[in-house]
Amino acid sequence: MTKSHIFAGRVIFDHLPKTAGQAINSWLTSELGSGCVTPNLIGDHQNLIQRYGGEYSLISAHVHFLGNGLDPRYHYITALREPLDRALSWLFFVLKNHKDEQLPGLWELVERFVLSDGEDLDPNLRGHISNPYVEHFSNVISITPRSAEVKFTDALSAIEQYDVWGLYEEMPTFLQDVAVLIGLPAPSQIRRVNVTHSRPAVEQISSSFYKRLDELNKLDIEFYRFLCERWNKKYTQRTIIALPKVSSWVPYNPVRDQVAVGPTQVLVAPIFALLSATIEGNNNIFVGQTLRFSLEFSLAIDVTDLEVSLQLLDENGRLVFSTNTRPIERPLLQVVCGAHCLHYDLIAELPEGRYTAGFTFTEHNAESSLNLARYDKLIKFQVHIPKPRSSIGYVDLPVKFGLQKTNDIVIGLVKDTAGTLIPDAVLGSVITEETFNLSVRLRNDSAEVWGSTLFNPIKLSYHWLDQAGNIVVFEGKRTPLTMREILPGQTYTTQMQVVAPNTPDRYRLMLLPVQEKHCWFDKCGFTPGVLEFEVAAPGSTIYDSEVKSQLLSEGAEA
Repeated sequence: MTKSHIFAGRVIFDHLPKTAGQAINSWLTSELGSGCVTPNLIGDHQNLIQRYGGEYSLISAHVHFLGNGLDPRYHYITALREPLDRALSWLFFVLKNHKDEQLPGLWELVERFVLSDGEDLDPNLRGHISNPYVEHFSNVISITPRSAEVKFTDALSAIEQYDVWGLYEEMPTFLQDVAVLIGLPAPSQIRRVNVTHSRPAVEQISSSFYKRLDELNKLDIEFYRFLCERWNKKYTQRTIIALPKVSSWVPYNPVRDQVAVGPTQVLVAPIFALLSATIEGNNNIFVGQTLRFSLEFSLAIDVTDLEVSLQLLDENGRLVFSTNTRPIERPLLQVVCGAHCLHYDLIAELPEGRYTAGFTFTEHNAESSLNLARYDKLIKFQVHIPKPRSSIGYVDLPVKFGLQKTNDIVIGLVKDTAGTLIPDAVLGSVITEETFNLSVRLRNDSAEVWGSTLFNPIKLSYHWLDQAGNIVVFEGKRTPLTMREILPGQTYTTQMQVVAPNTPDRYRLMLLPVQEKHCWFDKCGFTPGVLEFEVAAPGSTIYDSEVKSQLLSEGAEA
């Protein structure tokens, strides 16, 4: 056997639940070998590639996309099934193929949903049976909150990027297309795997149950109808390609261990802002020591039922431990808008190694759930064990939490930046590339609090302009604020650092704040302070505190 006979392509089989994915995986594994095709996995897109891309040629998984698009190095394949038929197959697969103790929590939710003809729908069940196709494919493009129409358009845009997509109801044709892509003979049939033991057909369920499933899958039904039209049009015009009678690939079947995968990535809703995330003490701890994670965040709205989840990942990205505030002690109910501080305390009964803590914030209401924010690998820490011991799998950690409101201020991305930045004095001249301090007063004339968040801090900065008004240096040196927020009507006095241009000349210095990754303040109503400077070749610098600062409004003549 030579390596030229081993399939070395890059393929991701995006296996959607109850679309014969395990049967397709079985066929591909028999043709290419267990060393080329992963077992059936579940995980986030990038994490799957990171964890398995170097070890396998073909990744087969229930893939969770988090808005990062498809990887251009890979070919993508997937198959879809009529939405109501798929939903029934999944529901009765849970009920008929499992016992309640095998799927604790989920089995009971599905039973309640089926017995109530779909009226008793728990938020934790919605993602499995309400428009899973549109949600799944739209997440390839983005995971930010947006309208159903935009999600539908994004889902279509995403699936058009797949190298092969097909229909469960047209499985032979789909398998032929996959065979063409990989270079295999098309199978006459594939064996049935993981089949639902018993279930009613769509036309056999009650009218009320049918109406409820139809209501929950309006987008997916339209999405599937649209794809069926495209499929019919495409395959009436397709060119028949001769497939090989025998595979040119030799199955590669080494022995290896498999490891589970965990979550990655971040999502943030505009009504939520994370202000800080810390671990008490230092990041090196001993087994059995108490860990305290403290999170400060700001809400722009009142939240009826707030759930905060904690996820610990090990150094290989595997999920070690996860819990949330609802079952631990009490749910966080009626959390009002403003800034809050939440802390998690837990006992670090963990194997020795490096870990990261991630957090997910979710709003629940009677109708649905909204992911406010998700942060993975937010806090890093390392566990040391005086006497090394081996440990594998999941652990059960004692944990408690505490939440207290810190003030009524809502902090987020600034919208109204009416105000000024006034210098108190000016250097008579500076030399090229000199770094100097400038005393300034920042005044907030808006009706809005200007507040820094963890990922969008407000800093003082500047632009250098030549005498013709052309920008010479746009990204000036940043000076952080020592205060988290500046209230309406408040004046903040500080010193900011400035670096002179590298060429002697006469310049204008435009002083203004910037909220990182959001906007420069002059785009939302701010009036910058403008000074004129003589930038000289290396020589003496004269500071004249009596020189009156020449303040020019934006666009004023020199």
